[in-house]
Amino acid sequence: MAEDVLNKVLPANGLAEKAGPCLTEHRPLRGGVGYTRNVPVQLVQEFGVSEETARHLARTYGMNAFDVCKLTRPTSKKWPRFGSLLIEGFPYLECEVEYACKKEMNCNVADFLTLRTRLAYLNKDAAIEAAPKVADLMAKAMRWSKRERNRQLDHALKALAEFGGPVPLKDSATISAHTIADLHALFDTFDANQNG
Repeated sequence: MAEDVLNKVLPANGLAEKAGPCLTEHRPLRGGVGYTRNVPVQLVQEFGVSEETARHLARTYGMNAFDVCKLTRPTSKKWPRFGSLLIEGFPYLECEVEYACKKEMNCNVADFLTLRTRLAYLNKDAAIEAAPKVADLMAKAMRWSKRERNRQLDHALKALAEFGGPVPLKDSATISAHTIADLHALFDTFDANQNG
């Protein structure tokens, strides 16, 4: 996708010759060097996290999942031994908040719940329930004042309250022919080589 964007933007701005060929196809993603499909198994064996959490961590962080797990704390349970969940029913760990703050420069609660974990996309209510805990964990990691913690939480709750937009009424849930035509025109704009 990055290559497609660069191939459109650079020529349009007269920079294609200056930039040379796009190399993104050959650059590993962050956490990709050394990754194998056995990473989730290694995380379960080495850190005692649940299988679901190990799969989530490997998929999200790649080899950096080991760095995330080094931040886990004991759960006081037989299983999983490490990795307290941010909220029941989802594989996200509390220590991911600290990792996001210190290693990924995440600096707001709303961003963590929407873009970092995608929890708001999966379950808006779960994200709202997790928000106070995320605010507390971020406040500790970022050394926020109580005032900043509360400001961050308020901002996140406002964002989450609007997340996903309003639920359409059954009568107005159909897309107009005008909207469909607009979508086709927009698609044609991006489909320059007309390969669909």
